[in-house]
Amino acid sequence: EVYCANHVPIAGPHDLPLSRSNGSPIENGTGKTSNGYRRDAGLEDMKIAHAIKATQVAKPYPKIVHKGAHYAVDYDAQTRLELLHRRDEDKLYEAFQNQRTRESEQFESETKEEWERALADFARKYEKGQANIRNKDDLIRQLTIKREKKLETLHSKRR
Repeated sequence: EVYCANHVPIAGPHDLPLSRSNGSPIENGTGKTSNGYRRDAGLEDMKIAHAIKATQVAKPYPKIVHKGAHYAVDYDAQTRLELLHRRDEDKLYEAFQNQRTRESEQFESETKEEWERALADFARKYEKGQANIRNKDDLIRQLTIKREKKLETLHSKRR
């Protein structure tokens, strides 16, 4: 029967000590036997005897044994393969980077053209005398809002 730590029977002061049935020499109270060797720790102690026996009886978890590789690894071939993969990844990264720079340049050129057209229209209106300060501020605000929205959509496409 196996006990947990809370239910191990505790030996009282009047209980008889365990008898040595295996014929080993009796110890003199110092933890050593009469021939000078230490005894096994706790095997005769009533308080922990059941716990020690329980741990001896308990079976350990089965260990998983890996069979290993079924082939020999050619390190030169592996290195060549890694270099090929690295080269392909570098090409892909470069293509992505080029696409991003093209999109960014296209956005900047479109925005610049739009601002130039709007400023040219504003200059024409100003020459005719139709423009006032309020229209100028509204125009700049609208162009700025358009630019920010385009920039935001461009960044959201990249994600």
